[in-house]
Amino acid sequence: MSNVTDGKTADSKGAYDIPPVKGSVIVADRFYNDFSLLNIWDSNQVFFVVRHKENLQYTVIKELELPHERHQQILKDEIIELKNSKYPKRLRRIAVWNDENKFVV
Repeated sequence: MSNVTDGKTADSKGAYDIPPVKGSVIVADRFYNDFSLLNIWDSNQVFFVVRHKENLQYTVIKELELPHERHQQILKDEIIELKNSKYPKRLRRIAVWNDENKFVV
């Protein structure tokens, strides 16, 4: 199932309309830190990939070693915990350089 919106709509707005299916993967580009939704997905055993806002407050628990033969755009691979958040579990954070827009995603 998909819920495609225009590029200006935050993914979290339409995400509540998608029933969480155990084992599925949700990819959200304009997620914008809806931690209540992360809890819903997690409690339904749904995997998710989201892009967070620049101002996300987190603590790096562990920096994972990058493979030697990696894509050079992959800058970091970390296990993090969110600060002051309604989502208590650890997350994996990947930092990737975007050549087209010249910034880290």
